[in-house]
Amino acid sequence: MTVKYEHNFSMETSVVTIRISDSYSEGSKKDIIMNLMHLGQNVNTRLLYYLNLCYRLQDLFRKEEGDFQKRISEVQQNLIDDKDMELEDKEMVQSRHLTQQILFYERFDVQELAVCNGVFLKTYALLEDVLNQLCIIYEKVFDPGYNYLDLSGAGIVRSKKYIQKVTNISLNQDDDWKNILLWNTVRNVVMHEDGKITNKNNKLKKAINKLNLSPVRDTTVTGITVIGIKVSDVMEFILLVDKVLSKFVLHEKEWGI
Repeated sequence: MTVKYEHNFSMETSVVTIRISDSYSEGSKKDIIMNLMHLGQNVNTRLLYYLNLCYRLQDLFRKEEGDFQKRISEVQQNLIDDKDMELEDKEMVQSRHLTQQILFYERFDVQELAVCNGVFLKTYALLEDVLNQLCIIYEKVFDPGYNYLDLSGAGIVRSKKYIQKVTNISLNQDDDWKNILLWNTVRNVVMHEDGKITNKNNKLKKAINKLNLSPVRDTTVTGITVIGIKVSDVMEFILLVDKVLSKFVLHEKEWGI
């Protein structure tokens, strides 16, 4: 996939910091602005590290699968070329390698899913933490008399609600935020139910369909069906998080200067 940085949290925070930092020559407000810039830089670094890891994982998985397929092809060709081997023996070898292929892809799917779930959950945790930190920054700037923990709800929904109350930022109709909420549904099931897909969870099925995720049959655990998150899905989520966070940065005219 091609990485496009149309919206970037670090860029947005840097721009607003440069434009308004001179208005705060000293004191706590100056510190708040610098904290925002540092937050943007830290997020950018973390997301870039995660993206880099995803590229390396893609290369690793492709090489491993390619090497395995090459070995299988060599075995098949050797069976074809061996005119002296009995048909029964050839069938036994083919059966054994068919079993190896099944086990290989079972292991391959389980390992890819485990790694992808890990990076996905780390990225989601970063999203939640950064939104909380933005709540703290905007509380110090606008002093509404309450903090985000005073609101009902939890997680990213509560943080978004707080930011919307104390600033003029509203993403209620934003398609990217709607996709984040779909990922929120996926995250909750991955985190608390090991990604299991059940017939009763229609909300999850809707999220999976809209995000174009593929269900995977996990034969290692009594044949259950789980959410299949691939490396490419994680990369798309990382870019989405960066894009959405950039929309929570107030422009310079909105800081009350």
